[in-house]
Amino acid sequence: ILIFFQGIVLVLSAVFVFVTRSIKTKYNEAQTIALSIYNLVFVGIVAVPVLFVLHLQHSLLAYWILLMCIILYAFSSTMFFHYAPLFVGIVKDVLFPQEDDHDTKVKARPDAEG
Repeated sequence: ILIFFQGIVLVLSAVFVFVTRSIKTKYNEAQTIALSIYNLVFVGIVAVPVLFVLHLQHSLLAYWILLMCIILYAFSSTMFFHYAPLFVGIVKDVLFPQEDDHDTKVKARPDAEG
């Protein structure tokens, strides 16, 4: 039941990414969500058969170790895809600040020019 629910969540996420892919805003996360979905599907395709074989062989220690590695990899890679662009943007803004000339220019009122 849990795998079925997770599959539904992945399908709904893929539909969400497909629908919102053309939105051009600063906060568009369609690419990061698509990378996360791709990564989780890839991990599922590779890991589920291996875990199934390990479970059939009754190798519980290897099963547990591989399961923990898969969970840590899936979680950390998803967090990386979502937060790495933010950290790169912060570092870029700190190292290479943009000059904002909005505050330096003082506009005179039209009636004060006389």
